[in-house]
Amino acid sequence: MAAHWWLGGSPCAGKSSIARLLAARHGIEHFECDARAGIRRPADGLTTGERLARPPRWQADREVAFYRARFGPLLAGLPAGPALIEGADLLPSCLHERGVPPGRAIWLVPTPGFQRHWYATRDWVAPYLSECADPAAAFDGWMRRDALFADHVRTTATAAGYRVIVADGSRTIAETAGIIERHLSL
Repeated sequence: MAAHWWLGGSPCAGKSSIARLLAARHGIEHFECDARAGIRRPADGLTTGERLARPPRWQADREVAFYRARFGPLLAGLPAGPALIEGADLLPSCLHERGVPPGRAIWLVPTPGFQRHWYATRDWVAPYLSECADPAAAFDGWMRRDALFADHVRTTATAAGYRVIVADGSRTIAETAGIIERHLSL
């Protein structure tokens, strides 16, 4: 693949903030997987409340399957020039299968407490949960799903020889960006 660097991981770990900072610093494009139009979740007939009421393992398995299915279409839309590709979509197994070397990719996963704290500060979370009969229980299930997803990412990245950084609040965004910058040799 062209001059691409890969920053994957679980949601709410700081990936987008770090990618924006590094892309600006190095004059490369920030390709944000979450923002790519035209790649949507398949309709499953469930409301948000029904989906979040399902067991967290079921939800996590669906997330992995969704990102795996979405990976091919994402690759088709990659920029031709140098870019930092960032998003939860970047499953370690998908990059490993395509021969991306460990020095070109890194994953950032949050601890459950870090993730819960930062998700709760996002302005779109309360409206997203508003259709749930029990928003607190739905949020808890969602966070348990994302913790399972983070475990999946950590386990598969490590098995493939990729580096994983745990976001736990002990480092600033700038410090974590520096670690990622050095690892990717930007």
